[in-house]
Amino acid sequence: MSTLSQNGAVRAAAHAEHRAGSVPHGPREPHAMAFRAKSAGGEHADSSQPTGPVVLVGGEELTAGRALARLLESANYRVWTADSGRSALAMMSDEVSVVLIDLAISEVSGRDCLRHLRQHHPDVPVILISRVGDVPDVVPALREGAFECFTRSCHPEQLLARVREAARAARLARDNRALRQAVQCPGGDVTLAGRSPVMQSLRQQIETFARLDSNVLITGPAGSGKTTVARWIHEHGPRASQPLVRAHCGEMPRDVFEAELFGRAPGDPTRPGDDRPGRIEMAHRGTLLLDEIADLPAEAQNRLFDTLQERAVRRLGADVATPIELRVIATTSRDPALLCRQGCFREDLLFRLDVLALRVPALADHLEDVPDVAAAMLARIARRRGCAPPELAVDALEALQQHTWPGNARELESVLEHAFSLCRGATIARRNLTRLSAPPAADPEAGSGKMALAGFTLAEIERCAIIETMQACGGNKAQTARTLGVSEKTIYNKIKQYNLRSRA
Repeated sequence: MSTLSQNGAVRAAAHAEHRAGSVPHGPREPHAMAFRAKSAGGEHADSSQPTGPVVLVGGEELTAGRALARLLESANYRVWTADSGRSALAMMSDEVSVVLIDLAISEVSGRDCLRHLRQHHPDVPVILISRVGDVPDVVPALREGAFECFTRSCHPEQLLARVREAARAARLARDNRALRQAVQCPGGDVTLAGRSPVMQSLRQQIETFARLDSNVLITGPAGSGKTTVARWIHEHGPRASQPLVRAHCGEMPRDVFEAELFGRAPGDPTRPGDDRPGRIEMAHRGTLLLDEIADLPAEAQNRLFDTLQERAVRRLGADVATPIELRVIATTSRDPALLCRQGCFREDLLFRLDVLALRVPALADHLEDVPDVAAAMLARIARRRGCAPPELAVDALEALQQHTWPGNARELESVLEHAFSLCRGATIARRNLTRLSAPPAADPEAGSGKMALAGFTLAEIERCAIIETMQACGGNKAQTARTLGVSEKTIYNKIKQYNLRSRA
């Protein structure tokens, strides 16, 4: 709270008028603002009307003279005025960037206006103006989310500086809200099917972790459903109403990954003009899901540790960090402790992420759940297609339960979606499960000299080779590319071509 000279507002008016190139003479109208863009009484137009962000000023004493309006308009802000709390709330719209309101405003108090705005317009910063000595009202207001509190005798430049910061914060919040739609995890029903003791124990642990609101590290083999578990934890936790923002550490090219995760500042010399928030900022107050955290580059590991340590994210090229408050859920199909011992992962970062540890079992460890899991998957596929889910014939269900599922739940879903497309009626038969069996290996003892790959298309053989190599490499795309003798870009293209993008 700032308390300087009693004549600050007068100096503000004189300063603004000097900058405008003219000083009015004669008496001033006591209840009018010279350049009001909008007021409780209607619209006002002026040829020199500012074009910047809208600042809503509420309070009879604040709007009585022209000093505050001239101060804001000299900085190119458009000023709307209201002489009561009820009028101020009625004037709120998406155009308003900052609200300046008198704590002693009539009809609806400044504190009540603050509460209403925080609930219905959370992206709009509220600056409260109080009388000198109103500390008992100011402290609770700050706790309730006021951006700043000033006294009526504050220094005008100090007030203007905080208005600028508030306007930037409002623009950032709105940008974040718009960009979240593009990076949030896919919506839809999230179910954890299965009645085996393994699944019952896992479900109980997940329900407990969801309530605790601490960082979670989820491990398990590729395709076992770690991302699904992470979504369930978010949607059943205290941050369910806030965004769940996902970043896959192994899918984005390394040269753009840090910008995607941390964002870019306007002053970043490497990409001038490309200023935008990163996914960490977009997850503010919500959950950040970091898939395959073991693939996080070393430099990004350092930045992420600093971010979690300071509870603030610094964009690339920025001098100032932005405070953030979020929950982090990380997944990996590799052993993080082994990676730390090998020097591939920061141990102190692992401590930050591994507050709660959860391991998702392979599907082969609870094959008795395959019927329930398959039924849930078919229901989800049917909802996407807008039709009724088919049933599994007895021979198809037996084949599914006898399979070892090296690709886990993701492989099961791929098999079922393909079979769904092939079946002509309301039942999936064994003959429709054409993707169930992988090509058998060549038999070196066979006298015919023929390989046992007959009957499979080249695409099916290629797909199986990529799946098995990725599993052998622990999901590491770069290592998979080196093993198969192709470029990393080719692997990403094949993952997309064969619908393997979510095998995590």
